[in-house]
Amino acid sequence: MAEGIDLNLAQTAILRIAVVAMMVSLGLRVSLGAILASGRRWRTFGTTLVLALIVVPLSGWLAVRVLGIPAPVAAGIVLVACAPGGSLGPKLVDLADGDVALALALFFTLAVIAPVSLPITAALLSGADLGALRIDVGSVLLTLVAIQLLPLLLATLFMRSAPGRAADLGETTTRLTTLLLFGLIGVAVINNLPQVIAVGPAGVLALGCVAVVPLVLGLLLGRDEPRAGRTVALVTGQRSTTLGLLISTTAAGPAATGAVIAGGLVLLVVNPLAAVLLARRRPLSGLRATADAPAGAAPG
Repeated sequence: MAEGIDLNLAQTAILRIAVVAMMVSLGLRVSLGAILASGRRWRTFGTTLVLALIVVPLSGWLAVRVLGIPAPVAAGIVLVACAPGGSLGPKLVDLADGDVALALALFFTLAVIAPVSLPITAALLSGADLGALRIDVGSVLLTLVAIQLLPLLLATLFMRSAPGRAADLGETTTRLTTLLLFGLIGVAVINNLPQVIAVGPAGVLALGCVAVVPLVLGLLLGRDEPRAGRTVALVTGQRSTTLGLLISTTAAGPAATGAVIAGGLVLLVVNPLAAVLLARRRPLSGLRATADAPAGAAPG
């Protein structure tokens, strides 16, 4: 690391800027009405909640048990698995040509639930004292509103008042946020690779399970509605390592914190790669979605 450069600070700054820019970019292209309408897709929401809150946590817990991972590292991996609502999910869905309105509705639902569900799920799976796994729910929700919901709402209002300018800005900000995403990946690899090495091959394999299970299941469950399937897979697969760190740094120790950081890097590599690969299937799935859905309606 070059002298005078704080990569932790740089990574945090890029992430915050990227998250705000991503919400603006998506809000310039997706109406608030479309997002709210997606909230009525109860079957898709039910599938997402089961995957995000039950299946993925269980997959992480089972992986660390089967692989015999030491308890401190296992605790961090379980925290990653139990933390839904990763903020990059909607952007990854956009990259994969998924249903962005649905992705935003699913993301905000999971992001509101996560600070409540994470301590409970982690305590059940790890046997830890629930009282020790505390998250300041109010602070988390305030941050969610300030850097994600508010920029999204302002962008949707701008799109409604100036659709032509919004379309032009939407294209520019989409390219910008893609560059920010891959810049974030680069900085994270340089900064967090030691934590990945520290968890060992078994730990990386367990984190890989946490990343791959929701992708595979989401795509399988959505095989009749490809865009919805990609959306569920990527939103469910992107975990909130920020919430995991809130617990690990206060209640789980340095080894668990290192595992959470390692999990963040694994997800930051696996999920964008999956999104890019899924986008290569876009022409076929897009034709199918267009044929199956009425004009102006999102498939599923």
